[in-house]
Amino acid sequence: MYQHHFPAVYNNKQRHFFDNASTTQYCTTAIETTSMLDNLPRSNITRGIYKEAEIISEYYEQARQTIAKLIGAKAHEIIFCRGTTEALNISARCLTENLKKNQAVLITDAEHHSNFLPWIELCKQKNLQLYRLPVDTNGAIDLSQLTNFEDKNIAILSITHCSNVTGVISDISLIKKWCIRNNIILVVDGAQMIQHDIPNVSNLDADVYCFSGHKVFASSGIGVLYAKEKLLEKWQPIMWGGGMVLDMPMLNSSELDNSWLKIPQKFEAGTPPYQQAIILSHTLKWLASLDQQALHKHHQSLLKKTNTLLQKYSFIDIIHHSNLPRHPIFAFNIHHLHPHDAAHLFNELGFCLRAGHHCAKPLMKSLHIHACLRISLSCYNTLEELDLFEDALKTIYQHSQKFLTC
Repeated sequence: MYQHHFPAVYNNKQRHFFDNASTTQYCTTAIETTSMLDNLPRSNITRGIYKEAEIISEYYEQARQTIAKLIGAKAHEIIFCRGTTEALNISARCLTENLKKNQAVLITDAEHHSNFLPWIELCKQKNLQLYRLPVDTNGAIDLSQLTNFEDKNIAILSITHCSNVTGVISDISLIKKWCIRNNIILVVDGAQMIQHDIPNVSNLDADVYCFSGHKVFASSGIGVLYAKEKLLEKWQPIMWGGGMVLDMPMLNSSELDNSWLKIPQKFEAGTPPYQQAIILSHTLKWLASLDQQALHKHHQSLLKKTNTLLQKYSFIDIIHHSNLPRHPIFAFNIHHLHPHDAAHLFNELGFCLRAGHHCAKPLMKSLHIHACLRISLSCYNTLEELDLFEDALKTIYQHSQKFLTC
């Protein structure tokens, strides 16, 4: 249904890209936008008053406006950065800057390391308490435990919108209501959500929302940090350089205060990834133009078939929570076969699967495993590919059993 939009997929029918939670393939729109930009005369943005500089600067700001409109934000609430990791680091540093020692941060055991490590490091540096919301036996965030933290003086909750291991979707509306009742700032890692469902941050009422271009069919090296205007106005920049300062003190003066540009420019020091931002905006616009109901139906058909397939075989241990809303991301292990060995064998049969701890070691520890295989499906995957995957799965298991009995 969607493969013709992705040349790398369409032209490589013998390869099956089942690692889309890690990165996605380029769509035609991203490729065409890249080509268009590469054929323009080179110029930096906002640095020149000549025609070429003005053209690329206009494209860049149009990209900001387009993305803002698509996710329900104001244009100046969109900060371009290198990816979700940088967006979360900026958010963590800015939000913890003015916290008091008796205040605390809450994260969950289902988080990617990018939404775990920044908070750990900053809480250590600033002597702040860090709490962790546990997961249940299936690896889903246990929201029933939220009430246990209401007397902990939590100031910030940072949580994934969709798990990169189990595919379970967090109930952001429920979480936000709890945050409002307890006067807590809500930060959402949207890296895994964006390719399946473009969020409306106004409806979600998230205070901060972060995502990356390479997980939504666009370029690497580009991410979006959305934060509410009232937060951005208070935050101080964490990087300094060209393009973000209005005035500077003279070096021979005792006056040391700088004067920053307004948001969003005060957070975009230096030359930003302007080409990647433009490509991302065109890609998201293309994605939003698709029939969203049909796209959702396709994702759910992949989810249902994979779920049924994996449950058929007693030699598979599935890590998932089937009765919660989720996207087609599955973690599992094959009996008596290390995930790395299995992934290598799948590669030989044409399948790109991820194996390891998936940058989610706290979750692995909670589940009492060291590593697992992961299938993460996207719009260009098909039901027919899953039939081929089932054949590969049976072949790999049978061969592994022969080896074990030798």
